[in-house]
Amino acid sequence: MRSKARTAALCIAYSLFLTNAVFGETLDETLEHYLRSRQPTTAEDADKNVVSFKLPPEAGEEARKLYVIPSLTAIAFMEHLLDVHRFNELIDFCDVALAAYPDFGAAAYVQGEAYEIKGKTENAIASYMKAVTRTPDFPLPYCMLYGLYRHERSDTAEAEGSLAKFADILSRKRAEDAWAIRSKVVDDLLWHAGYRGNMLREFKKALQYAETACRVMPENERARMHAAVMRCNLGLQKGDRELIASGRKELERLSREAKDEKVAGFAQHTLKNIGTNR
Repeated sequence: MRSKARTAALCIAYSLFLTNAVFGETLDETLEHYLRSRQPTTAEDADKNVVSFKLPPEAGEEARKLYVIPSLTAIAFMEHLLDVHRFNELIDFCDVALAAYPDFGAAAYVQGEAYEIKGKTENAIASYMKAVTRTPDFPLPYCMLYGLYRHERSDTAEAEGSLAKFADILSRKRAEDAWAIRSKVVDDLLWHAGYRGNMLREFKKALQYAETACRVMPENERARMHAAVMRCNLGLQKGDRELIASGRKELERLSREAKDEKVAGFAQHTLKNIGTNR
């Protein structure tokens, strides 16, 4: 958490498509104007609650260029609106940011997330396509497109094509950068899985997001845990014993073998809860 949303240190001179254009100052002015045009509580919330986007410290400079970043302040504000579920305001702000800088692909990506949460599949696809069209080396939208094409449009060819493009971009990056980007994608997918499952009780959709995260990063224990939990929840919701057994099996494996102690502990805790709800 940061005490102030707007600090000079957040202005970074990278564009999403790896030119040397300096976008930070003007986009920060756009953000400030936007905040002043809203209710005072919005600006206050931003000052108190916005957290900056962070890649893991292992990430190289190339990975940092990919996700941003005309302005970290703008990214921070967008992610804040997503975290507090102010989706309509987020969509509006992304329009403001894209009007100021049409090549600000990260804004199109986050806008796509908001549309997806609201169930507006075609709007979400259009925003994700805007992101990858304007910033071709920006890999994150391809994973979200994969899920929409596969589960909403039942278009396997487009789904697999999107995932192939994601893999192709990462294949041209250093191993540590590719790992950092995959980690960011998994975090985004698991956020959606948690929102769908915990907030909306839409366990089928939550499982779809978690399974996509497992495909992007099969070794990620958090992704495996989310998928297992959502299988159990969906099985309990539908009365499907096979789904429950599948989820339990993975949770038992994680409780014994997970390197992350928090994952192992949560798996054990969940197994106990499942036992009392059977």
